[in-house]
Amino acid sequence: MEAGKTDGKLRSLSTLIKTASTRYSNEFVWQDVTLTDEFQRCYTAYLARSRYEIEFFTSTAVITTPQSRYIFVPNQWFVIASYVVDIYEELYKYKELVAAISDQRSKRLDEYAKQLRDATTAEEKKLFSDAAHLVLIKKKFNEAIRQDTMKKLWRFVTDYSWWSGQKTIDRHDFHMSVILNMLNLVNVSQGYVADIVSAYANDKELRYLVRSTDGFTVNLALPEGYTPDEYIDDTGEEVSSKRSAHEENTVSPDITGKPRIKISVFSHANVTTNGQKLTTPSE
Repeated sequence: MEAGKTDGKLRSLSTLIKTASTRYSNEFVWQDVTLTDEFQRCYTAYLARSRYEIEFFTSTAVITTPQSRYIFVPNQWFVIASYVVDIYEELYKYKELVAAISDQRSKRLDEYAKQLRDATTAEEKKLFSDAAHLVLIKKKFNEAIRQDTMKKLWRFVTDYSWWSGQKTIDRHDFHMSVILNMLNLVNVSQGYVADIVSAYANDKELRYLVRSTDGFTVNLALPEGYTPDEYIDDTGEEVSSKRSAHEENTVSPDITGKPRIKISVFSHANVTTNGQKLTTPSE
């Protein structure tokens, strides 16, 4: 492989979301959760950088904002957030490339995103592809994966059902609907669960700890039949995780990559399940 080229292909958002949704719905059991001392230390240090404080209890935590307001967080939230970190990171990899394509076209991302979503044409697809090709060359993407990358980027900006998107990708909270849908949460829950996901994606130590639930929890019960296993994700890499012994082989989220943005909005939130079946994007 030529030195300096990027050979990490974009992952299929549909596959990534479906796999994570399956893991979450089959693996996670609502229960009291105790977090490890190491996790508590890392999360405390992460919040301290923004002048937030946190006190952990047996199954809950209380966060104090710089304005001396309180956020009450059940420890379960720290667990469910870990299921969507890969999705969060991948969404922003896509967004970063689309933003570069928008710049290449000398267009504002907010206007271009709406145009691509609402009124695409064959001519616009060609212009987008030409600009994407130039961007990927500049970013030294491996030649062998450029076509696949351009196809995925085009689907990302024109077919929001592919990744459960609702808000246009120029929005800072465009990922929110994906996270809420996957975790089966109502809108009132969005604030702090999403902030936890952002914390995991933006802090190296936390990102390492939450690769698997047993890496940061104490005595977390899993459904009967779950055992450690190895399987292949859609980039062909082996990833260690847990899955049901009766499941067929599925594609797993990767445990690599760096975030492209950092969310710093903290808000009160309550969590509940709405009793609806999880829905996932189409292939």
